[in-house]
Amino acid sequence: MKLSRKNVGRIATTFLATAMLASLTAVPAMAVDGDGTGGETGDNVVWTDGEIKDGNKIEIAKELWKREDVATPNVDFNLYVLIPVTKPIEKIEELYVNNGPVGSVIVPGDTTAIEGGVVGKYSFEHREEDIDDTVVDADNTITVEFDMSAFSEPGIYKYLVKEQAVKTENEEDVIYNFEGITNDSAYLYIYVEESKDDDGNVTYVITNAVLTHSNTETGKIGNLTNRYGVDDEHGKPDGTVNDLILTKDVTGSQGNTQTEWEFTIKIEPSNADDTVEVYHIVYGTYVEGVWADATPAHEDYIIENDQGIAQGTISLKDGESVRIYGLSRNDKYTISESAANTNGYTTTIKVNTVEVEEADWIDGNNDGKKDGVSGNVEAKVSEDNTDAYDVENEVLFTNDRDASTPTGIVTNVAPYALLVVIAAAGCFVFLRKRDED
Repeated sequence: MKLSRKNVGRIATTFLATAMLASLTAVPAMAVDGDGTGGETGDNVVWTDGEIKDGNKIEIAKELWKREDVATPNVDFNLYVLIPVTKPIEKIEELYVNNGPVGSVIVPGDTTAIEGGVVGKYSFEHREEDIDDTVVDADNTITVEFDMSAFSEPGIYKYLVKEQAVKTENEEDVIYNFEGITNDSAYLYIYVEESKDDDGNVTYVITNAVLTHSNTETGKIGNLTNRYGVDDEHGKPDGTVNDLILTKDVTGSQGNTQTEWEFTIKIEPSNADDTVEVYHIVYGTYVEGVWADATPAHEDYIIENDQGIAQGTISLKDGESVRIYGLSRNDKYTISESAANTNGYTTTIKVNTVEVEEADWIDGNNDGKKDGVSGNVEAKVSEDNTDAYDVENEVLFTNDRDASTPTGIVTNVAPYALLVVIAAAGCFVFLRKRDED
């Protein structure tokens, strides 16, 4: 190619663009994986979801993993930052790790400690906008404050961070095992360095923080995580939070498939405390074990009342179903049909395809009439342990009505019909004989 002035200009432009592109690739990369881990690549990784404030405060974030369509439970957690019992025997970048010094964690005076080291409270509250989410952020974060005067030298210091679901009784927080909710725990490593003022006075500040589930700096996490009905594979059900499906069938030659049948659904939560439980209801169809949401979408909620009972009324036509999400394994349900065995209909009830004997029905409406069933939800996680796990909590109400066929007509008419036949035969013979004559 001839190097004309025009070609030289083109080559120079191409070289400049290539150099600019190469400079962009030299920017340090941010590594983020499915666990929420984040930070610059390398060993000395800053915990990017936390925030260091004023050199002695670390903000710890929190999130909840749950199944889609399951309402966020109302539950509070106390957070504890403790000094490990045993001395760590580990190195990070050839530096020995030490336990945090006694008295280095500042505990707020307005928080009641169940055990030493409580520093604050997280809260999850039911919000309808969280229904479609599988990951829910906490309403707030907790700031852990350190007393830097407790440190006598720079170094890497280790703390145990743990949490416990709590409820308030007599203005004090007590441990509470909220069914289906997991607590989280982790190790917190803080990097302490010297800081000198203009007069040369030495103080200590936190310059880096790492949160991890393991005993070393590996396996970094971005925040504490709670799981509600799902395992640590993020979003896969573990069988502790389940669904209940109610279906209505109308059969028989006189069955009206356009009639709406009213049902009362009552749930007694296993978590009998002062918090409000919310159960999300979605309308749809459930045919041969396959669920399909209604089109257009139709949903509702059942909310616990002051007596700790969640109760609501829904209406279904033939072939319609409702799916009630978010029942813990030991929640008790009661379903009753207001018009069972009325207006010529015969009602049958099946639970998981097994017919319930009428003697075992209950008076779900407390009106002196047996009209429903009750029970507990049970989990059946499918073999591949995905969110589309098998539902083994199916309740079917069937109303059947047939018209009675009138009887006795043949018996009553037959003698007269026989006489008519005999008379006709006689007339035939007589008239024929007369014609022959």
